[in-house]
Amino acid sequence: MRLATWNVGPRKGRKPLVPDLARALASAKPDVVVITDYLPDITDKPFIEALGKAGLEHRMTSQQVKSQRTVLVVSREPLAAGDIEGCDISSATKPNWLHVRTASGTEIVGFRVPIFTKRGMKQTYWEWLINEALPRLIEKPSVLLGDFNAAPTYRPLLLAVAAGWHLATPNAG
Repeated sequence: MRLATWNVGPRKGRKPLVPDLARALASAKPDVVVITDYLPDITDKPFIEALGKAGLEHRMTSQQVKSQRTVLVVSREPLAAGDIEGCDISSATKPNWLHVRTASGTEIVGFRVPIFTKRGMKQTYWEWLINEALPRLIEKPSVLLGDFNAAPTYRPLLLAVAAGWHLATPNAG
């Protein structure tokens, strides 16, 4: 399974995601794409249609909460909602989490760790992820894709690796 993830960023000025971006993303021939920091907008319809024409016709979006970004998952296979909801420690956590299951049984979690303003919130989030979410996924074919907002040496990531998870890191770029 080929996987891709892209954090589209806040898109200041609400510039639409244009079809050329979808075609460029699809040129990597991914089976699943997780797009984080996504704010659904009617102007993105051509982008979504171009993904569909490229074979990424199945999609799900996380719960939208006013003024918060979401997660969009597109796939070549049909998707079903997963059963792990994002933690509820701030208004930014649930819309930045989406657990889906592909028709072939792979668990996909698309997420973006928010930039928390209150001290200790990031640690609380990672404790939830490691102690609540990851144990429910470790025995199944599973992948987490998105914006971890952490360096590969971040202690909670190292704890996840120690628990049996593999951290994929690019060789370049």
